[in-house]
Amino acid sequence: MLARPYILLSGTRLAQIERRLADALQRWQEQWGDAGLHVACTAAGRADAAGFAARAAWQGSGQAWMAWHDEFGAAVERGLFGGVAAGLAHTLAARAQQALLAGLAEAAMPGALRQGEPGAVAPANWQPGAGAVLARVHCGRHTLQLLLEREAVAALAPAAPLRPPALAPCRLPGLAGSASVALPVRLGAVQLDLAALMSVQVGDVIRLDAAADQPLPVLAPDGGQPLFYGHLGRAGKLLALEVGPFLPSGSSQ
Repeated sequence: MLARPYILLSGTRLAQIERRLADALQRWQEQWGDAGLHVACTAAGRADAAGFAARAAWQGSGQAWMAWHDEFGAAVERGLFGGVAAGLAHTLAARAQQALLAGLAEAAMPGALRQGEPGAVAPANWQPGAGAVLARVHCGRHTLQLLLEREAVAALAPAAPLRPPALAPCRLPGLAGSASVALPVRLGAVQLDLAALMSVQVGDVIRLDAAADQPLPVLAPDGGQPLFYGHLGRAGKLLALEVGPFLPSGSSQ
């Protein structure tokens, strides 16, 4: 049987990642200018795979990929320089976009290294419950996508430990009062040597090591310490035990 973890991403964890990336955008805009960028994070799913063609990848605490169309770079350029068609604007916009990629990668995975070739995204990242996060950086009508696999997500936004709710109070006698419990009664032991054991015959009387007036211990189902003591007697044709404050001789309880 093939088994894999199914990871649920809470809104709190998604918001935590979103804030980290939003802070990176803010730092970028303070350096390069306000291009009207904003980010939103969701759990990655099958529907996202078709429109994702990785153009850059990073390796760190996990793996991350980025995908964008050329129109995104043009939108960033328009956001920074308006409609100015100049070589300097193109050059600065290209540098700004590279700084944006590096800033987002550093925010998502501190110390991550950019890979030479992005490679293909493992299909498992698009499966439900894979734990991958897809961040979308919007610039007007165009989008840059950042996919974080589950290891990177776990390092960036660790899951909070589960705290199960406190159990409601209950009355044990009411819950378990009708349960049947078999309690063994210890009558005593027989001490015989091997020769006497081999010569035992019908009608022989064998003495136990317990006195007739000695209270008998009633044990828990698994043995161990006695729960209480009682004297052996009869109730009709059945043996019976009279429970009382009887303790074996020599006991101080």
